[in-house]
Amino acid sequence: MSWKDDINLGPWSFAEQPDKPNSNEGNHIASYDDPVWSLDPSTGVPITPTHIPCGYWTKGYAGLADNPPNDGPIWVAGYNAVGGFGAATPSFSKIFILSDANEYLSVIAGYGNSYTLDASGYLYSTGWNDVGQLGLGDLINRSAFTQSGASTWSKISVESTYGKSLLGMKIDGSVWGTGYNSYGQLGCGDNANKSFHTEAGKNPTGSLFVPGIIATDVAQGYYHSLVVEGGTVWHSGWWSQGACGNGVDSGGSTPYFKQVEVDLGAGLVPFTATKVWAHRLYSFALHEGIVWATGLNEAGNLGLGDEATPRVRFESTGMAFTDMSIGEAVTSFGITASGELWCAGRGDQGQLGLGGTGNVNVFTQTGNGTSDWAAVSCGSRNTIARKTDNSIWATGLNNYGQLGLGDNTRRLVFTEIPDTLFKVVSAGHYHTIAIK
Repeated sequence: MSWKDDINLGPWSFAEQPDKPNSNEGNHIASYDDPVWSLDPSTGVPITPTHIPCGYWTKGYAGLADNPPNDGPIWVAGYNAVGGFGAATPSFSKIFILSDANEYLSVIAGYGNSYTLDASGYLYSTGWNDVGQLGLGDLINRSAFTQSGASTWSKISVESTYGKSLLGMKIDGSVWGTGYNSYGQLGCGDNANKSFHTEAGKNPTGSLFVPGIIATDVAQGYYHSLVVEGGTVWHSGWWSQGACGNGVDSGGSTPYFKQVEVDLGAGLVPFTATKVWAHRLYSFALHEGIVWATGLNEAGNLGLGDEATPRVRFESTGMAFTDMSIGEAVTSFGITASGELWCAGRGDQGQLGLGGTGNVNVFTQTGNGTSDWAAVSCGSRNTIARKTDNSIWATGLNNYGQLGLGDNTRRLVFTEIPDTLFKVVSAGHYHTIAIK
């Protein structure tokens, strides 16, 4: 945006103009760089220019005369599982094809489903809906983008490769979730799946759930979720492998948001951060300009120098990323302020873009060594990235044609998709979705 996803350091909602609201997007989506869209949420004053993130969505209006430059029709490639393409009808497409000619500002691909935001901040969804992840009040799959309620959103986070839960932040900062919730990962006070957007909250007394969080960032990781409220990180859901950073690597779960603590050298204190990312059993957070990591580390995906030991509390990676994307195959990517693309974790299908299929357990520069990357999106053992000139590059698994390169051959290095300039792009489990 400029959902996550997001824009590249965009935990902020922008000042809204009633007669012409607009939206941008963020974490699993590649988007546009424009400092006008980075405003302090409390003062409305522009912040130092940053990349505009890719997977969350940010909505609002900053006094521009025209719509921000992300608006355009939706294009798709890969496997059209249970309607994830939207209006496009082929079962498979190895090249990008037009799905929806309407104008949208952001898109995100999930697990057989897709989400988009229009210029008024309204959310639309399509595809698989077996546990209510589309937020439409039922369990019926959709084959076209369908409006999900009447609310306007500032950020939406969907875990891209399982994609059965959605966690979002409305324009007032309140946090709402829908879909899979067996571990309480939506933070709504119970473990029941939701088919409609339900407000998240806390349990301040230990016995009474109270809805209500005012967040500046959200991240949904399938089994767990993270939010930033009051400048500190809060977690909900399953603690397994230390994913929540709460000091526990197995056992229970928390069906509401609880504050995360970290040891900075003088005992445990609340963990401060401006941005969070979550995926299957591991997490990252941006603390004082440096990315910290916790949780599952089976392929070196935390970038901490080993491939086995999970972390139960956040530890510094030493990397100064402005945005990240993390994927199903325990693969992690980050982008620096200077436009470098870095990776860590599993590379078994070439998804790291390093020319081979090995793992790396420290963050290593990729992207063919150039410094012109704007955003990155991890799918299921495949990675899509956008350069500052809006050219789209892909690497990794391509069994469904999801790289959009016209074949089913995997790539081991980032390869340009010919004659394709997209403003936004998001990689899911089966398909890739973009705005042209």
